[in-house]
Amino acid sequence: MESKTGNIIIWTGIFIVLFFGSLGFFFRSADRMDFRVIFFPDESTHEWKGEERKVPHRTVAEDAVHALIKEMILGPTELLLIRALPKDTVVRSVLLRGEVLYVDFSEHLAVSGSSVVIPFDTMLEGVRRTVLYNFPSIEKVVVFISGTEAG
Repeated sequence: MESKTGNIIIWTGIFIVLFFGSLGFFFRSADRMDFRVIFFPDESTHEWKGEERKVPHRTVAEDAVHALIKEMILGPTELLLIRALPKDTVVRSVLLRGEVLYVDFSEHLAVSGSSVVIPFDTMLEGVRRTVLYNFPSIEKVVVFISGTEAG
C-alpha cells in the first residue's frame, strides 16, 4: 500500500514540475512587443508627426530595424497622416556596421506611382528620422535601392 502512495506522490511531483516548467517557458517565449514611434507626414502641412506603434520585439538590431521599417511601409493608422513609403516597397536587406545602418529597398521606393504624394527626398528623410529616433546608438542611415546608393 505504501508503494502505491509513494508512486502517486512521485508522479504528482513530476507532473507539477513539468506543468510549471512549461508555463514558465510559455511566458518567457511569448511574443513581446516594443513601443516604437514611426514618423509620417501630416496631410495638410507635410510636417512629420510621430505615431506610436507596437512592433514585434527583436533582439538583433538589424531585425528590429527591419520590423520597424515594415511597419512604416504599412502606412499610418491616424486619419490626418499620409503614407511615407510606397505600399509595394520591400526591405531587401538591413546591415548595421558600427554606428552606420545600411538599408536596401526594392525599386518600388523610387517608382512610387500614385501611392505616395511626397517627394523622394522626403521619403528618405522619413526613414532616417524614424530609425534614428528609435535607435539612438545609430548615427547614420545609408539608403540603397536595389543595391545602388540613393540620395
